[in-house]
Amino acid sequence: KSIMDEYNQSHGDALELMPGNAYSLSGIVYTSTKEYQNMSLSINTSSLKDRHSYAIPVKIKPASLLHY
Repeated sequence: KSIMDEYNQSHGDALELMPGNAYSLSGIVYTSTKEYQNMSLSINTSSLKDRHSYAIPVKIKPASLLHY
């Protein structure tokens, strides 16, 4: 089972993962000195189906796991 299937089952929902070519995230820079962070999300609606609900997958890793 995928994480999306598990989410939908536990929340009684029918979300679909948004296709990767339908969105882009940018400007994501985390600094531990701020409580909130800004980012930009652009969505290309031409590749989305009408009357569907989509989820955008986002995973946040602890800074200690990042490799520079």
